[in-house]
This record gives sequence, C-alpha cells and structure tokens, in this order.
Amino acid sequence: MRAKIIEFINALINFLINLSIVYSIIVQVNNSFLIVPPRAPACTTALVKNTESQACTVLVLPLVNKTSVVYLFSTNISPMYFTLLPNSSKLVRICFSSPPTVPPVITNYTLGIYVNGKLTKKLHFVLWFGYYYEFRAAVLVLPPAFYHDKIYVLVRLANTGTLPDQYEVEALVNGRLRWHRTVSLRPGQVTSLYTCLQPAAFHVTVTVKIRSLHSVQKYSKTFSLLKLYYPLELLRIIIEKLLRLALFRSVQPHHVLSARTGSSSAGKV
Repeated sequence: MRAKIIEFINALINFLINLSIVYSIIVQVNNSFLIVPPRAPACTTALVKNTESQACTVLVLPLVNKTSVVYLFSTNISPMYFTLLPNSSKLVRICFSSPPTVPPVITNYTLGIYVNGKLTKKLHFVLWFGYYYEFRAAVLVLPPAFYHDKIYVLVRLANTGTLPDQYEVEALVNGRLRWHRTVSLRPGQVTSLYTCLQPAAFHVTVTVKIRSLHSVQKYSKTFSLLKLYYPLELLRIIIEKLLRLALFRSVQPHHVLSARTGSSSAGKV
C-alpha cells in the first residue's frame, strides 16, 4: 500500500513538473546557435559549451524512448560519442573515431537546460582525455541531474603500448571509495567501464583514479545538488527520500528497532 502511495506521489510530482515544459534542441557550431523544434514530448533541452575552445560542435539527439545520443566533435580532441541506453545491460558506450594526437587535456563543459525558452539551470560535466605511458583514456562524469538522479562515471581505456598491462580504476564520492575495477589489456585492446553512484550529500565531490604499472592519473569534480535542480525537482527528491525512509522504518521488525534503540523486549514481563 505504501509503495503504491509513493508511486502515485512520484507520478503526480513528475506530472506537475512536466505540465508546462516545452523542450527544444540547441546545436552550437563555432559560436553559431541553431534551435531545432522538438520532435517528441520526451525531447531533452541541452546547450553544451566547450569552455576550453569555442571551435566545438555539439549535438544532442533525444529519442522517443528517452534514449539520448550525444555527439561531441572538437578540434583539439578526436571525435567521440556516448549513448545512454535505459533498461539495457549495456548502459553506456563510448567510442573513439581515432586516437588522440594532442597532449592530455581536461575539458569542462557547461550544459544549460532551457524550459519554455528560459534558462533554468546549468549542469557541469568533465570530459578528460589522457595519453600517458603507452595508454590512452577518456573519463566522463555526468552529474546527478543529468540522468535518473545518479552520478554516472564512464571510462574508456586503450593499451597503445607493445606489452600487456594492468589498470586499476577507482571512483570516490566525498573521499570514500564507491567503485573499483581491475582490467588487463593486451596491446591494442580497448575496453569500456561504467558505474552509477548514489549522491551521498547535497555537495558531492567525485574523484576518478586510473593506475597503471607506470603512473597514477586522477581528477576531481564537485557538484552542488542545490544548484543542479530547480525547486520542483529538488522538492521531488526530498519527498522521495523522506518517503523511502518512512517506508524502510515501517517494515523493520520490532526486535531490530528495539536493538537499535538500546532496549529489548526480552527482559520484560
């Protein structure tokens, strides 16, 4: 019964949020902006701006089934794309069209959400390319407001050396290790790793580390959830967390709750 109530409240809040929202697609081509009319109600509005170099072409193509395909083309980084596939075992794919030919670079992108033609919030995510000691890597960190209120960490690794190598990839949230993977790659072998992390607080710092036999590379990105969401979205998240906490407490056995509070019914007569 409580689960149905929570589901109804979530549906009602989402309905109120989307009631007066008109989405559009914005494409940036070398400082020129082109607004594309929405093709479906599920369209996502996005404006991605490369803060390192204005010579950047960005296209966001949301589909009817809420599958978002994002293409990033830049003059200082080889073209790549990533896709978000909900309800799929292969949640994210990152592909390179060619190896990077430039020194390692960290590019900060700003994504603005426009609702009814008005900028409502800005999302910041980092695309990190590295070419160190005979391996190359790309790391993409998506903030919680980007997709399903989770932090997504996407890693693409390639062994460009002449010998097999082993790599350790870690993701930390506010200094605590939340995800760890170890992969061994043969020369020329490429792999993709991804994980979704639950925000631990309203102020989240995500740190990604990549270790090889020769070096350790890392970077951090901080997100403030209070700045990522507009008020109705933030209210929805707070209500969901409170309802889940209340539901969790209500289904706990009595002896478990008694043990946590330091009392026990075993000694009562």
